[in-house]
Amino acid sequence: MWLALGVLPGCTEQQGPVAETRDIGMIEKNMAMINGIGLIHSIKPVLHEVQINPVVWASEDYEYKKYAASILAQFCGWKSGESDWVELRDAMTGKLLGRYDAAGYEPGS
Repeated sequence: MWLALGVLPGCTEQQGPVAETRDIGMIEKNMAMINGIGLIHSIKPVLHEVQINPVVWASEDYEYKKYAASILAQFCGWKSGESDWVELRDAMTGKLLGRYDAAGYEPGS
């Protein structure tokens, strides 16, 4: 009996970082929706920081805040060429309203 040795798909040694596939169209669509409600005051993708309208933020429930934070993290990751994370800050006071990274959404204090 002969045993054929070879490389199984997905078992090769990778050289360098793996490029993450992003659905740019979906990110843009979701960003348009978030912009439509007036949530975003300004975005600094390279700094992974978004200034948020505090009145709109206060009117949203926890699940929407988590969703919006995940979209904003994807946007910052895409635009900066880095990993997906973001800090959401009150546009009036600079207070941390929330953070989203690989661990998920964390409300501000």
